[in-house]
Amino acid sequence: MANCDGCGSQWDKKTVPVGSFKPNDFGLYDMHGKVSEWVQDCYVEKAYATSATDGSAAPDIRNCSRVRRGGSWNDYPWNMRAAYRGAGDPGDRDSINGFRVARVLHAAGTNPRH
Repeated sequence: MANCDGCGSQWDKKTVPVGSFKPNDFGLYDMHGKVSEWVQDCYVEKAYATSATDGSAAPDIRNCSRVRRGGSWNDYPWNMRAAYRGAGDPGDRDSINGFRVARVLHAAGTNPRH
């Protein structure tokens, strides 16, 4: 379940309170729908063919369009996946774009600097 245009919930095509749907198998809430996520990468056509294999962001290009991933409450169900990507100007501000705050977790007894 996600909130989107046609996902079949009571919140279709509008914003929804955090935690309104069940968590996924990892215990994470609201991974799809709500807003498209801004990510660090510059948008490049056919980016998967030239992307880094270690998961690092694409090199920063001055004044580039940035990648937005996943779908928002205003998108259709087929856009509700992490692989869905589009481009946008970093100055865009509206109710369908956002970001996710994340942090690295380290196992007990490990050095977080490695």
